[in-house]
Amino acid sequence: MQTLSDEVYKLNEKLDAEATERRDQTKRIYETLKYELKQQEKLTHDFHAKAIEEFHHVVNNIENEMNNRFDHQDKIVDNLSTMVKTFQNTLKVIGSDA
Repeated sequence: MQTLSDEVYKLNEKLDAEATERRDQTKRIYETLKYELKQQEKLTHDFHAKAIEEFHHVVNNIENEMNNRFDHQDKIVDNLSTMVKTFQNTLKVIGSDA
């Protein structure tokens, strides 16, 4: 009977050791997954922030380019307007001399 009790005790010890090892292994896996999830979240957040920053940079560049083009077009229109006025004044002078 003692031998049977000893074997039951040894078997329970082995089962407890295996259960402890599995809990420890599960805990390590959980901690690893938790760390990897945090790293992925950080990577995703950083990517999002950089994408938004780049988007704003592109938008600012486009706005600056449009403003430069509008300024250039305004100068062309002003120059044409000045040329037309000068031409009209010249025609008036020529017409009044004739």
